[in-house]
Amino acid sequence: MNKYNATAYLYNMRYKYEQELKISFLLGRIKPKENEVLVDIGCGTGLLFKMIKCKEIIGIDISINMIREAKKIGKAELILADGEFLPLRDEVADIVMSITVIDLVENKEKFFSEIMRCLKRNGRFGISILKHSSIPKNIPENTEIYESDTMRSIFLIGRK
Repeated sequence: MNKYNATAYLYNMRYKYEQELKISFLLGRIKPKENEVLVDIGCGTGLLFKMIKCKEIIGIDISINMIREAKKIGKAELILADGEFLPLRDEVADIVMSITVIDLVENKEKFFSEIMRCLKRNGRFGISILKHSSIPKNIPENTEIYESDTMRSIFLIGRK
C-alpha cells in the first residue's frame, strides 16, 4: 500500500501500456454489456474505467492515492478497501476483474473467494496473474487459463 501511495502519480507513465494490453485481452473475452455491474478490484488509476461502458462500475483499491487518481476519471464509485475483505454485498456484480493484484495479496484463496462471493450466479470474472506467481487453488473447474509470454501473465477467465 505504501509503495502505491508513494508512486500513484507515476503509475500510468510506467505501466499504462502494459496494463491496457491486459485489460483489452480480458475485455475481449468477457465482453461487458451496458446493463451490467462491474467491480474492478485493485482499480489503481482507473485505466479500465475508460475502456468500458457499464450500468455501474465499482473500483476498489487499498491505496488512497490510487483512488485519488481514479477519481479524476469520474466514471466509477470508488471504495478504499482490501481485496481480501470486500465491503460489498453477496452477488452484487455481473463481472469482477482484477489486473495484476492477486500477486500482492497475502491469501490468494481468500481473495478469490471474495471475488466469487460478490459475483451473481453465472457472473463472469477476469483476472491477470504474473507468471512467477501461483494460481489460487479454489478456482472453478471450468476456468479458462491463458498464458502470455508477451505480457508475462497468466489470465483466468470463468463463471460462477
